[in-house]
Amino acid sequence: ETLAQLRMLIHQADPDVVESVKWAKPSNPSGVPTWEHAGILCTGEIYKNYVKLTFACGAALDDPAGLFNAGLGGGTRRAIDLREGEQIDALAFDRLIKAAVASKLLHRERERWKWRRVGKGDGRAKNVDTARRTAHHPDPHSKEGQAMTQYRIGYLVGSLAAGSINRKLAKALVKLAPPELTLAEIPIRDLPLYSYDYDADYPPVARAFKQALDDVDGVLFITPEYNRSIPGGLKNAIDWASRPFRHNSFAKKPAATIGASPGAISTALAQQHLRAILAACDCPQMTAPEAYIHFTPGLISDEGDVANTGSEDFLRSFMKAYAQFVAKMAPPRP
Repeated sequence: ETLAQLRMLIHQADPDVVESVKWAKPSNPSGVPTWEHAGILCTGEIYKNYVKLTFACGAALDDPAGLFNAGLGGGTRRAIDLREGEQIDALAFDRLIKAAVASKLLHRERERWKWRRVGKGDGRAKNVDTARRTAHHPDPHSKEGQAMTQYRIGYLVGSLAAGSINRKLAKALVKLAPPELTLAEIPIRDLPLYSYDYDADYPPVARAFKQALDDVDGVLFITPEYNRSIPGGLKNAIDWASRPFRHNSFAKKPAATIGASPGAISTALAQQHLRAILAACDCPQMTAPEAYIHFTPGLISDEGDVANTGSEDFLRSFMKAYAQFVAKMAPPRP
């Protein structure tokens, strides 16, 4: 009963969590229930008088409610021992699960950025920062006699809808980006509404969001238009990123804006508003080409394939122009 309660709370906190059973053996044929999202979040074990929930990255998580009561002297793990009949603080547990997910997603993004292939056909994985520092050294394997510089781009999808046409557009842009750009989404869905009350102590999901922005060389905004402006979720994310005072994660990050809409004027007014916001965030912006995509049925598939050759060529040229802008404007990394 206790494990069933915890299972329900885990799935409520993270609907995308994957539950499985691992490590079944003769002494424990039922195995160990495991919950994963971008890696193992926690495992559950049933003992005679209590249930133990072990968090793989527990030591890295904030636990202001003091839910962790076991394994406190260990390395990276922390555990919650819950005895039969005891009740867990559901709200604090919900926050702990969300923090664990944010930590795993951040770690995955860091690993994704850490090692990239530098140059087409080069089978050796090289450190991206090293590649940037050595980009102008002669390389006989490159077409132009010098190594290709790799830039890390985080993209924000303004719509929170799973079936958003702008999410389809994002997938197409990832596919059509030139090889010197590596793109990964920086999610905004789980950010709470911003308030300066948080400035002294950002919640884990907001810290992970800001860290993901700090780790990229540029930011691509892909947004729909709501009521002649950008969606509230995107504006909220920008507010989180630009605060606290003197800790603006957008500063000096070269940005580009693009968006799709079924309407004839597409996202022109939303992007105009977004540009004004980004100017206040000290975010250098690519002003041309402008990209207001009139999204017609079947233009882009769920996998990001563009049906129209002219639209595909335009999106490819847009990403090429953005790559050139990033190469010109991105601040050097140490």
